[in-house]
Amino acid sequence: MRIAYRNIVDGIDSGNITCSTADPNFPVSNIQDQRLSMYTLAGTTAEFVFDFTGHGYKINTVALLGHNISSSASIYIYFNYINDWANPAVTQVLTWNKDVIMKFLDTPVYVGTAEIENANELTSAVVPIDNLTTESGNLLITEAGDSLIRQDKYAFAKVKIVNNVAVQLGRVWMGDYLTISPSSLLDFKVYKKRSDINIYGKDRQKFSIPGVSWRAINLKFPPTDNTMLSSILDWFDMVGLYRSFIFCNFDTLRGYALVEPLYCSISSDIGFTHQQSMKFSYELNLEEDK
Repeated sequence: MRIAYRNIVDGIDSGNITCSTADPNFPVSNIQDQRLSMYTLAGTTAEFVFDFTGHGYKINTVALLGHNISSSASIYIYFNYINDWANPAVTQVLTWNKDVIMKFLDTPVYVGTAEIENANELTSAVVPIDNLTTESGNLLITEAGDSLIRQDKYAFAKVKIVNNVAVQLGRVWMGDYLTISPSSLLDFKVYKKRSDINIYGKDRQKFSIPGVSWRAINLKFPPTDNTMLSSILDWFDMVGLYRSFIFCNFDTLRGYALVEPLYCSISSDIGFTHQQSMKFSYELNLEEDK
């Protein structure tokens, strides 16, 4: 079970997000609004560029939410050192899904120009360099026996969508995830709900305002040790009842539309019940956000 809980796109200045063809009535800054109804509108080929200069993040989760993207669309995310996309350093292809388009990266990607947040160490693709060439063409050479070390850390990311209609997109998600173990893989309830409003007159005349469908999930977790509980408590303190996150009960499977992925919030406090040997069972109540 995984929960993507930190969307770093929320943490950058809206001026550092650009779109190739954004409609001024539906600006690109809308993708930082956690209400998926506040979407941005772009052309059939939409390119969103994110400048992470001055930040430092680890990314192992990428998702697109609140979209109208066709199943035949081509969807990519690129990472590069500079804002040039002829030959990006990293290319990932995203697989279409009706609701949340989501991918867990096998190898984390580090972005920004500042110290990495939420990463204990930098381990991906550390490259020794013997010399550097400046923009003017001058060669910089280290002293004998020394070398320069470059950590692959990219200042820019780009999401590219080639669709058959104008792209509507409510949210771009890039960030980290929490793995919960043991999970509630087998012991959970899913409620399919609606927000319709119904009023009945004296003789049962019905007056209704149609709403939307949404889901609620009740998760029951088996006895869990202190190490995992500490991570749960840190996560709960970070998201509270007010931040949205993405819940995936089956990690990478996408064939169970009733369950996941679910863009949601915690709907009530978490109660911990002591079982034995300082292990606690607990429940999570999640409600879908629109």
